[in-house]
Amino acid sequence: MTLETNVIDGPEGVAAALIQRGMIPSAPSHPSLAVMTCTLEFLHSAHMHCPHLAINPFSKSLANLHGNAFHPYFSKQFWIAYVLYLQLHTEVQLQVQRALGRDGLKWWLKNACSACIYCLEGEPALLYDMLVTMDGNNSLKHMFHKDIVEGNGAEDLPLYVSKELLDSHKISSDYYLNKDVVNCYLKESILDTGVATSLHLVKDDNPCALQWKNMVHENDTRMWGIFDKSGIFLSLCCHRYVLVFADMIQSREQAKYPLAVVDSLLDAFGTGIGGRYDISCRFATTLSRSIGLEDLEGCKHFFSKSNALTPST
Repeated sequence: MTLETNVIDGPEGVAAALIQRGMIPSAPSHPSLAVMTCTLEFLHSAHMHCPHLAINPFSKSLANLHGNAFHPYFSKQFWIAYVLYLQLHTEVQLQVQRALGRDGLKWWLKNACSACIYCLEGEPALLYDMLVTMDGNNSLKHMFHKDIVEGNGAEDLPLYVSKELLDSHKISSDYYLNKDVVNCYLKESILDTGVATSLHLVKDDNPCALQWKNMVHENDTRMWGIFDKSGIFLSLCCHRYVLVFADMIQSREQAKYPLAVVDSLLDAFGTGIGGRYDISCRFATTLSRSIGLEDLEGCKHFFSKSNALTPST
């Protein structure tokens, strides 16, 4: 089906004129393809219920329905239009939440789960105001596509540069911890503040920790080096509502991720939090008390669903 319509290039440009007609362009000026908003809305709804559905097969189906030969650049154009649609959708939602007074600092995080947050007047205090769990998952990996450049790096190793365009998208959400926030909890960053100077005085008397081969950093440094993103680190409440999450970027599951999560939760909910993190016996010298027989295995249940996103990432 071909839609013929008149588009008047106004002072805002062709892109704004197309959006007023219900179409999302694939370029800011002189676009060769525009997608109907209803089509993008259908893809957005379908993808929410079927994570396996990716843009490439969907764009092939559209080309087949319109009787056009599919070209690889169709998927790229459709992806650009879909990203623009998501940005417009997000901006509209932000304006709605701002009008409702829900744009305060960490408002969504503080209201993520009514069962955990809401307290009755005169209700007796519990040992923990809130129970949370956190864990990492490496199913949602993304390869680091790179080229070798002239010159040698450290130890005569070749230098690499990424072949992919820099993703400048910024997620405006209380749920997401960006790279800058997480990297504040690198070992070097903490030592620069002088807070962790006494940690070296802690004697590790746990023989199991020294024999646990999975914690040897040299064993997996090269393996994780081939990934740009090695997965996500997630925190849920005991009712399995998402609290915060972060991308694990060019690294394995390191201590900076749970530290960033804990700091964000303490800032939002205070100190009355009981948390679970499956770190085996490596940190037994600093974390030795448990919260009893609580399950707090919500992350594994969440990852069993989110793993379906792997084919489309």
